[in-house]
Amino acid sequence: MSSVLLFGSRARGDARSDSDFDVLVIVERVDRDVRQVISDVAWEISLEFEVLLAPVVLTRERLEGPLLSQSGFVRSIEMEGVVI
Repeated sequence: MSSVLLFGSRARGDARSDSDFDVLVIVERVDRDVRQVISDVAWEISLEFEVLLAPVVLTRERLEGPLLSQSGFVRSIEMEGVVI
């Protein structure tokens, strides 16, 4: 894993008590095993702390590629994302 960023309402500071925690997990490669490990960890954290953790898993290459790099999704993460 190369980095994890919190984004969305929790990063902006305007979350409600029932808001989820949106996190972008940037990894070297994405495959079924990587997604499963991240999903399992997110589930464990969600249960332990009684919150909803919503991970988005991407490679840096995909994040910076032509399809996503100009998207509103990526622009909002660039503006409000907090490295955790």
